[in-house]
Amino acid sequence: PDAFIIGGVLIIPHLWERIKRSKSEGRLDDSLRKLTLGILAGGALYAPWFIWAWWYYGTPIPNTILAKMTLSSSSVWSNLLQTPWMLLNGQSGMLEMFSPVYRFFGGWHWIFRAFSVTLTLLAVFVWLIPAAGTLARRASFSLFLGAFYLNIIGVFPWYFPPWAVLAILAITPALDRLLKAPTSQGLPLRASIGRISASLVLLMQVAVLIGVTWSVRVQQRIIEEGVRRPVGEFLKLKAKPGDSVFMEPLGYIGYYSNLKTYDIPGLSSREVVAAIKEGVRSYSALVERFRPDWVVVRPEEKSRMETLDFFKQEYVLVLCWDQQPAIDAIALLPGRPWLEFDSQFLVYHRIEKKPSAPSLPGS
Repeated sequence: PDAFIIGGVLIIPHLWERIKRSKSEGRLDDSLRKLTLGILAGGALYAPWFIWAWWYYGTPIPNTILAKMTLSSSSVWSNLLQTPWMLLNGQSGMLEMFSPVYRFFGGWHWIFRAFSVTLTLLAVFVWLIPAAGTLARRASFSLFLGAFYLNIIGVFPWYFPPWAVLAILAITPALDRLLKAPTSQGLPLRASIGRISASLVLLMQVAVLIGVTWSVRVQQRIIEEGVRRPVGEFLKLKAKPGDSVFMEPLGYIGYYSNLKTYDIPGLSSREVVAAIKEGVRSYSALVERFRPDWVVVRPEEKSRMETLDFFKQEYVLVLCWDQQPAIDAIALLPGRPWLEFDSQFLVYHRIEKKPSAPSLPGS
């Protein structure tokens, strides 16, 4: 749904170049006409979905984006205006673009973060170097514009691939052009530096690929197939028609349970998005608001609710899944804290209160 953002940031630098050329030549560049026709054709194809989504959902902005934005501690406009500064001081999520998946949980050497930050910043700001060349500067400026979008929605690993392609298109021709430019120090030294730099980048990305592949393979076996899928299947077996469930990890549990889901931040439930906008932001407050029949939480999430009277009175623990021993048994596991975070889940069921028998006169 947000592909038009990528299309837009690619078109803006292209238009800038074509408009400058048209002014210098004193005539309208023919490619501008073709681009205009292409935009109109794309808009015509896009319009039915756009209009229908606006009518059905009340907004053309995808609910997943709206849901994640509700949990942001800063305002959209604040993040938008501070994007360049957040990139430079290391606060932007975009700086994880070349990092291992969920690196921020821990379990990875600091060099992976340094590598990703360096590569991303080079790609985002290479458009400021005139000698970098037209292709590199245009790709870099598109990436720079995209950083504003990524900074207001809160990024996760699956957002990165198209922007990483732009980053590669920005860095590679720029490096090639700069290293081959004649200087008084001679070309061979700079060419050698270029080869060493390119080799280091390649080695780091291979290390990321191998490490993440191993980590995700283990995560699929132990967490997805060993915890989340069984939880969903258990709920489907035990729940009654019309039951609902509240949890954060929506995917496997929501799919296999086949229940009405209240997830945080509301990816599957606009009711939760509306509640969060009203100020109901905590796990306990959301459970208290919706009173789901089932609640699935991690141990640290459980501690936020078990002290509350309504939860102690209405919910009972029925099952616990614990895959921590299986994780501990693996000696070499990159990104171990990410898997440990999802290794344990507790399932609570809401107790059906029976109406008390009416008291007899005089009893």
